[in-house]
Amino acid sequence: MRIIASATGLGAALFLASCGGQEENGEFTTEDGAQGEYTIDRETGETRMSLETEEGTATLRSGKDVPIDLPGGFSLYPGSRVTSNSVIEQGERTGSMILFEADATPEDIIAHYRKQAEAAGIELQMDAKMGESVMVAGENEADAIAFQVSATGADGTTTGQLFIGRMPE
Repeated sequence: MRIIASATGLGAALFLASCGGQEENGEFTTEDGAQGEYTIDRETGETRMSLETEEGTATLRSGKDVPIDLPGGFSLYPGSRVTSNSVIEQGERTGSMILFEADATPEDIIAHYRKQAEAAGIELQMDAKMGESVMVAGENEADAIAFQVSATGADGTTTGQLFIGRMPE
C-alpha cells in the first residue's frame, strides 16, 4: 500500500501547513527526503498538496467543499453533513476519506455502508464495537478496493469517517 506512505507524508505536511502563521503557499521536505508543495485557501480552508515520491507524484486535496466522488454503488448516508473530504491520488491509486455527521445511530450508519460494501464484493475483515463506536473494514482484492467506515455517537448525532480507496499494484 504505497499510497499510504505518500498519504502519511502528505498528512504530516497538511498538519504543519494548517498551523497558524503559515503562508498560503509553501514547500516542504518529508523525513525521508521527498519534496512537496502546498497551497491553502484561507477563505475556504481547502488545502492542496503534491509530493514527489519514488513511485511518482502523489496529490492531496482536502476541505469541507471538496467534491465527493465515491465509487459506483456507494453513497453518503442520507442526510449526512460533510465536515471534511480528503482525496489522495497517485497514478491509479486513489482514496477518499470523508468525515461527516448524521442524525442517526452508529448502528444505522454502519448498516448502510455494510450493505453497500457487501454489494461491491468487499469481504469484511473487521467488525468491531467499542463503547459508542462501531467500525467495519475490508477489501475486494479482485478490484483492489479497500474500505473502512467508523461511526461514533450518542444523543442522536453521530460522527463518521468513511475511507474508500483503489489500490492496484
